Amino acid sequence: MAFHRSIAALALCMGAASLSGCANTGIQSQTGAALFFQSNAEAVTATGQPTGPKRGVSCSKNYLGAATLGDASIEAAKQSANISTVTTVDRYYHRILGFYGQLCTVVTGH
Repeated sequence: MAFHRSIAALALCMGAASLSGCANTGIQSQTGAALFFQSNAEAVTATGQPTGPKRGVSCSKNYLGAATLGDASIEAAKQSANISTVTTVDRYYHRILGFYGQLCTVVTGH
C-alpha cells in the first residue's frame, strides 16, 4: 500500500512539474518548443527595405522557470545600436532541457 502511495505521489509531482514554468523561452516560437534542446531563429517582421547597416541585440534569460532576467524588447535592441529606423526584426531561441532558456531579439536599421 505504501508503495502505491509513493508511486501516486511521484506521478502527481511529475505532472505538476510538467505544468510549471520551466525555462519556457521557446514556447513563443512559431516552430514550438523542443523537449531537450532548441536553437532556432525566426523572422518577426521586415519592411521590404534592405537590411540596415546597424545591428542591435537584446536578450532575456530564464533559469528553471524560477527567474527571468533581461529585456528582449525591440526597443532595447534599438537602443543597443542607436537605431532610429528599424528595417528587420528577428528572434533567436535557445533552450536546454527546460533548465535554461534564452530569447534574443535582433533588429537592423539606420
